[in-house]
Amino acid sequence: MMTSKGRQLQLYTGGAAEPAAAAFSPADTLYAHANPDGSRKRCQACALWLVGLDQCWIHNPDVFVSGDMVCGYHVFGRPLTVAPVRENLDFVDPEFSGLTLVPGGSSCDTCAFYTPQGMTEGTCTALREGPAEEHPIVAALGCCTKWTPI
Repeated sequence: MMTSKGRQLQLYTGGAAEPAAAAFSPADTLYAHANPDGSRKRCQACALWLVGLDQCWIHNPDVFVSGDMVCGYHVFGRPLTVAPVRENLDFVDPEFSGLTLVPGGSSCDTCAFYTPQGMTEGTCTALREGPAEEHPIVAALGCCTKWTPI
């Protein structure tokens, strides 16, 4: 039986014809369940977004952040109207947070890895979990950092 590291080494040295599938669990990808109000993940539904300023509390104020953007730090809630005081906190680089423009917001049901299993849930082919490494059931309006537009 070849370990994952052995398989990677074999691929690197040209000893195998096809790559092994990456196995990510929901926890590996910061999977977030659906927003309680049924909205998709986007800055205008995030408790860290500064409404009216097009800024995000975790990003440098010089970074333009529209309501139709999203990042991996999305926290569902009412946007801020005033920036809280920042002490001893560094800003998050937008490339690290994954900040990107997604008109209408992101969710599993708008992801290339999603296969519907009804109106409110489906399976995610980017993720695997359990001993059989099955594709997990995810909420149609959930989302994770593996989100890829259709």
